[in-house]
Amino acid sequence: MRIGPRFKVPCCKIDLDGNSLNWVSSIRHLGITIRSAKGFSTCHLEAKQNFYKASNGILHCLGSNPNISLTLNLLYKIAIPMLTYGIGALSLRGTELSSLCFAFNSLTCKLFKIKKISHIRLTQYFSSCFEAEHLLNYLRLGFLLKQVNNGKLIISCPLDEPDLEDFNDLLTLYGVNVNDSRNLIKFKIWEKIKLSLLTAGILP
Repeated sequence: MRIGPRFKVPCCKIDLDGNSLNWVSSIRHLGITIRSAKGFSTCHLEAKQNFYKASNGILHCLGSNPNISLTLNLLYKIAIPMLTYGIGALSLRGTELSSLCFAFNSLTCKLFKIKKISHIRLTQYFSSCFEAEHLLNYLRLGFLLKQVNNGKLIISCPLDEPDLEDFNDLLTLYGVNVNDSRNLIKFKIWEKIKLSLLTAGILP
């Protein structure tokens, strides 16, 4: 598989021990699908398909008027991990981020029978569920924090620059310190969400 500005240009065949290796448009490694593109890019189609199958199965089994607390617990234990597996290791942007947020928000739409984004955000807040983007940021921050504490991100290494930039951006966004506990980080994220809802006039 080829990644870079010339990823669409046909490549020469590679032979190994008399066998020809095929050039492919994507590969799957440790549960993450990496695709050939101008830059590093991932595909979450299979993750979203598994997520929809699991969430629809749970909602179908529980009927038209399920217990909200039970339903959310099952969705967070079974369906959502299928969507967010390995996400913390990735820097999501643009359509990738929007696509995952749409899938995540679909649960709130189906469960509470609402469509407006303001209603979705407010419902998630009072259901003690992170909004999709903040959940992904929390997972990303947790992954990067672990790498930093284990000395696996090096300031002088060009390959680590994107991750370190993401890490510093997230620390600034939520006012998090490197030594903060997991519970304190969650609290600061909730405060950020609350402020955002108040600013937007969604939270009274």
